[in-house]
Amino acid sequence: GIHGATVTLLDDHGRETASTRTRSDGSGVLTARHPGGYLLVAAADGYQPGAITVAVTAAPVDAEIPLTRSAS
Repeated sequence: GIHGATVTLLDDHGRETASTRTRSDGSGVLTARHPGGYLLVAAADGYQPGAITVAVTAAPVDAEIPLTRSAS
């Protein structure tokens, strides 16, 4: 995991519903307002942004967002 990455949760209309920064182990917690389809976007210095879609239900959802190092 990447410490300090910004992770944003977007709803099906593209509106930001939650945001967090990852902890030292690269994990973080976001809370969706209601079940449905969402887009998770992650960004960190030195990496290209990454995004995945997630389906949120009443149960917790674990997701990994792949980030690729940027070349300089």
